[in-house]
Amino acid sequence: MVTNRSLTVFPLLLAVALCCATPAFPCPRANGYKDINCDGKFTVLAIGDSVVVGVGDTKYKNKGGYVTRLQRRKKDLKALRVGVAGISSFRLYGKLVRDLAPATANAVNSRVRIADLIVIDVGRNDFYEGADPVASVRTIKRIVSKLALYVKNHAGYSPDIRVATLLPTRRDFQRTFLQAVNILMLSHHSSALPVDIRFDKVSVYLMTWFPEDGIHPSSAGYTAMEAILEHFIRNMFYRATAIVPPTPSPTPL
Repeated sequence: MVTNRSLTVFPLLLAVALCCATPAFPCPRANGYKDINCDGKFTVLAIGDSVVVGVGDTKYKNKGGYVTRLQRRKKDLKALRVGVAGISSFRLYGKLVRDLAPATANAVNSRVRIADLIVIDVGRNDFYEGADPVASVRTIKRIVSKLALYVKNHAGYSPDIRVATLLPTRRDFQRTFLQAVNILMLSHHSSALPVDIRFDKVSVYLMTWFPEDGIHPSSAGYTAMEAILEHFIRNMFYRATAIVPPTPSPTPL
């Protein structure tokens, strides 16, 4: 027999069941990191140009860089990269449009779909395309939007996407452009353009020498970049539980 009391209690029980059926964000942590996509591991993906590839890193034969260093230092996470030497922000956006097409299966979209943290590190090559710094920053903002929308629609979660400032350079002819891009990015910092990885803080003395190069970090420079990224991850994605020792009882006099 269904009573009025039963009809009153049932919607309440249903609401509680629906509320508790799925764990609330954040998901259970993976090795202490925020596991945004709930896959049981924490994955960092760097997307960008030759600095993401690791050009200039003699220790790892020009293919190491800060991504490899992060993976070697922090074995409790997964560090991946999508790096194309010489690519500009404009061409990177075009590449993402092609590679993130729904029917396209490739290494780019497979890596994007599993990343908890995506770091965008691009813009220095825009100088060679005669770009205005405003256009570069606008395009980087479009990259953020494209990645966020793609992962939300095709993987069902919202990754944390952060933009890196550009490294300093020993090249006098390119320095003003890079500085202008950094100033614009930092002044337009927002949820749509989250500029939080401060690679511009790396010392210019840790860049390779000009005229041989001058735009890529030395091995020591890549180590400095890894430290900056690791510091960000440690503070934003990992919170160690402090173990507070019990307060000792006063010693009797």
